[in-house]
Amino acid sequence: MTTSTAEVTTIPGLLAALRARIPQTRVGAGRELITEMRDGLEDAAAAYREAGLPASIAEQKAVEDFGVNEIDRIASQCRTELGASATLRAAVVVGIGYPLILTSWALYYAVFQTVTRFTDGTSAGTGFTLIGALSVLFSTATVGFLRYRRRRTDRVHRVAITFTALSLASIAATYLLAFLSHRARSGPDAGLVAGIAVQQLSAVISGVMVCVVLYSFWRSTNAWRAERLLITTQRHS
Repeated sequence: MTTSTAEVTTIPGLLAALRARIPQTRVGAGRELITEMRDGLEDAAAAYREAGLPASIAEQKAVEDFGVNEIDRIASQCRTELGASATLRAAVVVGIGYPLILTSWALYYAVFQTVTRFTDGTSAGTGFTLIGALSVLFSTATVGFLRYRRRRTDRVHRVAITFTALSLASIAATYLLAFLSHRARSGPDAGLVAGIAVQQLSAVISGVMVCVVLYSFWRSTNAWRAERLLITTQRHS
């Protein structure tokens, strides 16, 4: 149940009202947001006290300046920011992870090209590289959209759904293609060991990307659900 803005006259009350409307205020960006607001309100209250107002009146004035009637609007903007920032970080991780995977395999073939070949033809290797490159481009586009065109929580959530689905599909596809295309038939032990090491590195990076993508989707979904709940509550109030 959210705190009524009519009841907000103190800094703790205002922050409680914001926490009730914003998910994930205990960790990460949400906690930083609440901390920044509290510091700003306390500075404003201190300025009023220095001007000669009693502590209780100074605190009330600081809250009034912040605008208790703007809590819902500010909370909506914060939820959009939290959802966007979660997907943005995941897009950055995917945008970095794929070049690392592709570069590691490129270096491997540059060193062991005389003893290592695609065991299932060149199509799997081409597909592996193509999917990786497209994933980097899509991640870059996601970063650009979320940095410059995010406005509403529902729009950000649609971007998060699309990004999550495409990222998980591309990670699964490239992970499969890596084992189809990057397997040495024969050769010196060094080449075989290096191939296994690069495969393991790719698996670790892929695992990290999957975890980050799923976590970002969970955070974006929480922000979207909170926004839907508030809108539904307002319609029935």
